[in-house]
Amino acid sequence: MHKLTINRARIDLRLRPVTPLLVKSGDKGAQLLHPERPDLMCVRTRHGRYGETVYIPGAGLKGVVRSSAERILRSLEARCCDPMDHKSECHEAASKLGDQLARGRSPDADPHPMAPVYKMVCLACRTFGSQALASRTSFEDAYPTTTTLERANATEARSGVSIDRQTGGPSRGKLFEMEVVVGGEFETSIQLANFELWQLALVGVVLADVDEGFVRLGSAKSRGLGRMAVEIHRVLVDQVPTSDELGGVATLHPGLAGPYGLLEQSATIVAEGRGVGPLGHRFVWEGADSCRRGLDRITETAWPFLRSSRGVA
Repeated sequence: MHKLTINRARIDLRLRPVTPLLVKSGDKGAQLLHPERPDLMCVRTRHGRYGETVYIPGAGLKGVVRSSAERILRSLEARCCDPMDHKSECHEAASKLGDQLARGRSPDADPHPMAPVYKMVCLACRTFGSQALASRTSFEDAYPTTTTLERANATEARSGVSIDRQTGGPSRGKLFEMEVVVGGEFETSIQLANFELWQLALVGVVLADVDEGFVRLGSAKSRGLGRMAVEIHRVLVDQVPTSDELGGVATLHPGLAGPYGLLEQSATIVAEGRGVGPLGHRFVWEGADSCRRGLDRITETAWPFLRSSRGVA
């Protein structure tokens, strides 16, 4: 499916710290260059438009969204592996099968050589990728907005101390300081390609959990840090013109449903905004209320397929 584009989506959103946020820097040399900063510093980068600024890496956002999505899938008793288990079927067996299919392919071979690999892996790996399969989703780095750049970089220092487990008091010599972001807004986008409706719904459900405080970002979450408000201000979906209604890849290209083990066959939904896009049809939701209604409607439509099929190949 990666050789053609059947549908694609982009979710544009803003993240605003409700409680202080710490996304730690892994650069050990930064402390030597900036000894005036706290022991645990925020990650920073040099942006072409903003200069040096704090930001939220896209890799970190994807990790949070994936781990939360995995918990949801397991709660539904759907197929979901442990991504840290490199001996699991999604990693070892699927990678070996993919290598065998790649080496043994001939000009007259199956037009969908990787379909057995996609069908083998769990629902989380189908959506976010694995060693054997490329991801259907991509996450951009989240940078401060132009109007909140100064506020986002006006970080504060918070003191912390390790607790002695025997006395219940502070451990001697274990005082440290954390640098936290306390304001501003961060803009980012999430893209999906050749997705089933349940995959788009799953990302929307996780973003709703982040907004409601059930999922937090960054470090020291148990200390009260990392709660973020999420404002989805635009959702854009392009798809090939095989249907006038918004549908998943199985609806738009039924011939792929069997080989790839796609969950939904005919789930469709009428979008609020409709126009002409590069692939044929374009659906757009604008504004926080409209985007939330659209994602809620997609979830209502797609969730029964996820609950009933469990992702069993």
